[in-house]
Amino acid sequence: MKRVQLLAFYCCCAISIALIFGLLAIGSHAAWFNWLKIGLGVVLVVEGFLLARDWRGARGLLLERLGRGRAARQGSLRRQLAGRAWESGLQLLGTAWILAGLLAAGLGVGGL
Repeated sequence: MKRVQLLAFYCCCAISIALIFGLLAIGSHAAWFNWLKIGLGVVLVVEGFLLARDWRGARGLLLERLGRGRAARQGSLRRQLAGRAWESGLQLLGTAWILAGLLAAGLGVGGL
């Protein structure tokens, strides 16, 4: 399960990069492109929800998979503070992904 979560995180990072570089700005009248926007938006919303709400410890699992979880809890005060900063950063990233996903899905629905 941890491998799937890490893969989903990297997939959402790739989707975010595609959205930042103008995937939503492309004016295509093809129906599949609007469905692609909706699909990418839903993926971002789901992954953002997992990170923002920390559903079933998603942030902790991701931090452990990225190599920043267990060492941050057992290390010095500096490492503990850095671990908390990583958790807050992932929560902020999750919130941003929810908003970006809603935007992408909304633009996709608007184009149908």
